[in-house]
Amino acid sequence: MREGDGALPPLVRRGAIIGLLLSGASTLVIVLVPRGDIVSGTALWLWHRLSAGMPGGRAVSFPEFAVLANVGLFVPFFALVSALRPRWWWIAVGVGTSLGIELAQAFIPSRRPDVADVLSNSLGAVGGVLLGLLVRRWWEHIAARGEVLGAGIGSGAGRDGPGP
Repeated sequence: MREGDGALPPLVRRGAIIGLLLSGASTLVIVLVPRGDIVSGTALWLWHRLSAGMPGGRAVSFPEFAVLANVGLFVPFFALVSALRPRWWWIAVGVGTSLGIELAQAFIPSRRPDVADVLSNSLGAVGGVLLGLLVRRWWEHIAARGEVLGAGIGSGAGRDGPGP
C-alpha cells in the first residue's frame, strides 16, 4: 500500500513488526522448550497469582486457565500479522501452525501433544486475525477521513477543512 491509501505509518509498521517478532519468538520458546515441566510450572504459578484475586468468589480452574492461555498465546501474533498484511487466510496459517507445533511436541521429551491445544490455539488465531482485520479497517477508515494528522498518512485534511 502507498502512503495516503490507509497504509500504516512507518513508525506504527515498525512497532508492529517488532511486536510480531517478539510474539513469534516467545510463542516458539513456550511451545517448543524441551522442559515441559518449566512451562507447566510457570503456568501454574501464573494461574495461582491471577486466580487469587478473581471477583465473584469463583476461581478459574487450572484446565480452564490452560485453555485460555492457549487461546491467548496466538492472539497477539495473528492480530499483528493480519493488521500488517490483511488476509483471511491467516486463519488457515494459524491452524496449520498449531498442528505443526503439536506434531513437533510429539518428538520433544516431556512434551505431550494435545487436541485441546490445537483447538485453543486455532481459536486464538481466529480471534487474532479478526482483531487485526478490525484494527486495520478502523485505521483505514480514520486515514480516509484525514483524522490522523502528523502520522504520515491521510489526505492532510483534518476536521477543520483542507490541509496546507
